[in-house]
Amino acid sequence: MLRKLLYTTAVFFCAGTMLFAQSERSANASVANGVQSISKNLNQALARKATPSNQVNALFDVQLNYNIQAQRGSAGMAGVVWTGTEFWVSAWNTDSLFTFDINGVITSRFKVTGVGTASSGVRGMTWDGTHIYAGANTTTIYEIDPVTKTVTATITAPEFVRGIAYDSLANGGLGGFWICNFQTDITLIDRTGLTLSAIPAATHGLVGIFGIGIDNYTTGGPYIWAFDQEGGTTGVAKIKRINVSTGLADAFAHDVTTDIGLGGTGGLAGGLGITWGLDPGGEKSILGVMQGSPNRLFAYELNDFVPPVTESRLEKFNFSPALTFVPEYLSGPVFFDADVANFGSAAVDTLSLIINIDSAGTNLQSDTSRIFNFASGSMSNLASSAAFSPSSKGSYDISAFISTGSQVDEDNSNDSIQYTMAVTDSILGMDDGVEEGSLGLQASAGVLGQRFSVGANSYASSVTAYFTAPTAGDSVSFDLYTFGAGPGSVIASTYTYTFTTTDAAFGKVLDIGFKTAPFPIGAGSYFVGARQYSVNNLSMSYTSFNFQPNGCQALFAGSTTWQALDASFQITFLMRLNVLDPLFVNVPHVYKQDVFTMHPNPASSILNVKAKSANTSATLSMFDITGREVFSQIGVQESNTIDLQKFSEGVYFVRMTVDGNAYTEKVTVAK
Repeated sequence: MLRKLLYTTAVFFCAGTMLFAQSERSANASVANGVQSISKNLNQALARKATPSNQVNALFDVQLNYNIQAQRGSAGMAGVVWTGTEFWVSAWNTDSLFTFDINGVITSRFKVTGVGTASSGVRGMTWDGTHIYAGANTTTIYEIDPVTKTVTATITAPEFVRGIAYDSLANGGLGGFWICNFQTDITLIDRTGLTLSAIPAATHGLVGIFGIGIDNYTTGGPYIWAFDQEGGTTGVAKIKRINVSTGLADAFAHDVTTDIGLGGTGGLAGGLGITWGLDPGGEKSILGVMQGSPNRLFAYELNDFVPPVTESRLEKFNFSPALTFVPEYLSGPVFFDADVANFGSAAVDTLSLIINIDSAGTNLQSDTSRIFNFASGSMSNLASSAAFSPSSKGSYDISAFISTGSQVDEDNSNDSIQYTMAVTDSILGMDDGVEEGSLGLQASAGVLGQRFSVGANSYASSVTAYFTAPTAGDSVSFDLYTFGAGPGSVIASTYTYTFTTTDAAFGKVLDIGFKTAPFPIGAGSYFVGARQYSVNNLSMSYTSFNFQPNGCQALFAGSTTWQALDASFQITFLMRLNVLDPLFVNVPHVYKQDVFTMHPNPASSILNVKAKSANTSATLSMFDITGREVFSQIGVQESNTIDLQKFSEGVYFVRMTVDGNAYTEKVTVAK
């Protein structure tokens, strides 16, 4: 894995409350007491977006798209407002403000006394035709005269203000402000700060809102347009529409990274607003700033959105057990279902869900389930009629797609989802192996990890995890916890690993054995936590695939309360729990002694294995603690040797198979 300069989204945990804070930093930047997300977004196969009409004068036609980072010389700009003659743009990490002309050329840099600090600036701005109103991630709204560039008044808001939009129709035409801060309620206040109404966070369902704009113009409104960092993941910056009367986000979501971001992967949601005067044809505009690199100032056309006639989507493909890696001895029936939705204006006569399972190019199972007369705006769940049971070790390609039959679906990009299930000797995992970003505890030691479900009695042997950009000299180890409503007590711990300069430069795929391996565990749920010892970010890799509610959690040093990451990061860590079949571990000692002996144990360079008798059809094998075969020999002499010089220190298993019966003994390699 190549280390890159990455742009981050941080989540701060304060008194049990999660607050997002956008950031633009290198992988080892300092973020105060929080979880740092460093996103690469190497794969956006599951990203979904509505496809607007290609007609002229249509919603989300791009009106302007300027690289303001090139103008300033650095990124970090966030809020934006159009005064009718110029753009005001703020930087989130400094109290500097900037003006740009209609062509995107920077015209000034200045400070407004009393607004922001040297390290924290304005996040959002809005305009009432006379004054600019700015929120700087505090409860103060600053009223600013754009001519004198001075504060003329302040308003105390009931919550921290990041997104802000002036609504001239609010409060009986007296005007008011819609405000929000990432995953909070979207609250309407009057011009004195008194709360008039609110759209609860549980209703609108967005968790990464940065900027907002009020739309009193579009048919069916009023609407609030929200610039949302979907799931807290860098590279998925979407503008979403919320109906003010219902508080619900509707079917439309536009991913800004696909056009304004020019297909890049570093996009972050920024400021947003609804304005006019930018389009020569008189159309109104959705104005915004996309954070990340390059930092971009953009405007889309605001127009009535005409939904497609036929547009169904496969929203989520679920499988139970939710495993992408499963040991053969734990494999069993896998059940499938899918969440589907009809975003078209017409009902779908027959919506079919087709699930195919293939291995090595051969179809093993195909299943179809259907919904009839699927109404416009409906959501439903379809389950497969039959489970699938893998027959042996290997890779199984599982795909699901929907079909609308003779009615032509107008956007096929959101009609299919696929994944691979690997049946192995010992690996238990839930990820798809595609790194989309990484997380670590920042400015705090602690534990970060996820839940695993074990289907039968097993022996835990080791943990495998992927780290994108750790700090050289920092250490990590893993703890195995019981799990009920959350992580319980530690029942086993691994050895500690110290990252090298090579790890820091290229990333590290790390496998660490438990000190007491193999450690017996029963069927049930467990939690594997990566223990961070310093304030530097571990950067443990994650994917957005196969998110499991309440699965990923964090514990900060000095706290006894685990924090679920669900509200901020709907992710799965690229972490595997390696387990062993009890039948492989628990071989009666007397049987082994009858077949072979070995010495020395522990061994350093050579292991001598003496068989009861020579046998040309017998096999002698050696496995590491994850169950991976590291040595194999067909044909056994009375005296045999295994060269251990190329093996790392740790616990191994020597197995001799005679006449179809396997006999196993544990050996420790110590150098």
